[in-house]
Amino acid sequence: MLGFGKYRYTLLVTVSAAALMMTVERGPLAADIAAPVAQDHWWFSAEGQYLIYDGDDPDYGFNGKDFDLKPNDGWGVGGEIGFQPADSPWSFLGRVRYGESNKEDDDTFYSNFAGFAAGDADHREEHIIADLEIGRDVGLGAMDDGPNLRLFAGLRFAHFKGKGSVSTNYSVFGISGSADIDEKRKFTGIGPRIGFDAMMPLSDQFSLDVGAAGAVLFGKQKFKAEGTSYSSFGATTDINDKRSRNVMVPNLEASAAFSWLITDDAKFSLGYRVDSYFDVYDNGPIFGDRDAGDRIIHGPFIKLTIGTGGDGG
Repeated sequence: MLGFGKYRYTLLVTVSAAALMMTVERGPLAADIAAPVAQDHWWFSAEGQYLIYDGDDPDYGFNGKDFDLKPNDGWGVGGEIGFQPADSPWSFLGRVRYGESNKEDDDTFYSNFAGFAAGDADHREEHIIADLEIGRDVGLGAMDDGPNLRLFAGLRFAHFKGKGSVSTNYSVFGISGSADIDEKRKFTGIGPRIGFDAMMPLSDQFSLDVGAAGAVLFGKQKFKAEGTSYSSFGATTDINDKRSRNVMVPNLEASAAFSWLITDDAKFSLGYRVDSYFDVYDNGPIFGDRDAGDRIIHGPFIKLTIGTGGDGG
């Protein structure tokens, strides 16, 4: 009996020690499989775009001649920064884009037995667009890998500037003259903007990203022409023509892009964007009346997004 009691005591000690070891080792194991702590999500983007300019041509008419001066194709760059707090559907974003056209030239020449008339003109444009957005993610179905929709509202600031020059000279029955004029057309405005962004997964690494937005910009439109005009009668005239007007400029924008999720924190996108501004320019002629001019800017773009605390943005 004594031997059996000793054996039972040894067995109890062994089982208790094993249970204690399992309990001690299970603590770290449970911690290892616990849900990860949510992190704030930041993202940064840089993009470049080939710009095609459509819409109304500015009127550089002088001495009876108007010129065909639709802005040439150009280029644009942009960047954005975004932030989404941990475990929150709300996000905050700031964006700036800059673009400019290449210079367009046009000229004319006419002659007959009485004399001749000649002229040339040029025009180019640039713009700056800045956005501030507050967005909210909206679930589309129960699947985690399904479409992701973000609705947003905010403000858009826009500054447009078109500038160019016109030079003319003529001689008719011995009477000659010339003119050299620089012209500037500007719009600066700000207003509310609403829209959406949607990401539709095509596979684990590829998606179709689409978006659209509308804004109404309130600001001032300006026209200014400065230069000199000369005639063979000996008269030289200084030209200084100005006009301005408060206007409301509707703005519509849409884009679509195929995106490649390079890593969990980086995404590359290739797409196309159209950005339209209605009644943004005073395209009227010198010494004339205001003429509303639209500008539609579109073209392919590339975009690289780097994110932290989440996917590629």
